[in-house]
Amino acid sequence: MRKDGTRFWANVIITAIKDEQGRLCGFGKVTRDLTERKWAMGSTFEKLFRVNPYPIMLSTLEDGRYLEVNASFCRLTGYSAKELIGQTSIDLGIWVEPDVRTRIVSELSAGHPVREVETTMRTKSGQIRTVQLSADLIEFTGNPCLFATIMDITERRRLEAAIEELSTPVLQAQEGLLVVPLIGLVDARRAMQLRSQLLNDIRAQRAKAVVIDLTGVPKIDPETADGLLRTVDAVRLLGAHVILAGISLGIADTLVRIGAELLTVKTTADLQNGLEEAKALINHMDQ
Repeated sequence: MRKDGTRFWANVIITAIKDEQGRLCGFGKVTRDLTERKWAMGSTFEKLFRVNPYPIMLSTLEDGRYLEVNASFCRLTGYSAKELIGQTSIDLGIWVEPDVRTRIVSELSAGHPVREVETTMRTKSGQIRTVQLSADLIEFTGNPCLFATIMDITERRRLEAAIEELSTPVLQAQEGLLVVPLIGLVDARRAMQLRSQLLNDIRAQRAKAVVIDLTGVPKIDPETADGLLRTVDAVRLLGAHVILAGISLGIADTLVRIGAELLTVKTTADLQNGLEEAKALINHMDQ
């Protein structure tokens, strides 16, 4: 231990000191600081650290001061190693939500490793990236440190959002008329997404009528059916008419079982009839 109280790796050689008669009269000690060599001694670990394709960083647990970063971490953040080492993540404003690090430190201090925590970080240029962070508590140069591996999932999340948007398309058939052609499985999550997207489009395009085409949906569960009816009610509150087209026997049975008041919901056998009904409604409203 140094005078300032910090610990360090050392090679200590203690030699017995004897007098002329061979009696032990003391000890001699030689201490060599191996702190710098200690990191290099783990050559395999260091190589894995440096060349790992995933961003990796080592920081002090207490204040988040960067001790080591690999090239992947530098590419992700846009900072050079010289700009990062010695600085704290808070000083650089890397974490969009600084309290995330506080929670991670609390988990590590309690003896719990952290795995795949999703959060956002800010690059040197100000770009926001979505990442998954896994961290462990290790000892480095005698001090507790945070060792973290980061995975950039920004593009994955963007792709998922694009796929979700395509899975519930809202199309404009004509001015004031929107069509929602649903295909495949419709679960509660997709129904909720449909409601949000549809309400936004109704406001943006000032739609007067909406046709939800269920021809490509073989069946839905009671929870999803209830969510669909809530969507119908929400659309009505915005002043637009709703027509459910192409309801299958399976969907009809589910709606009846949950006690849906079908007399208040306009339905048609297929999309074509639904469009004709919607156009007639719009023409009547414009007169």
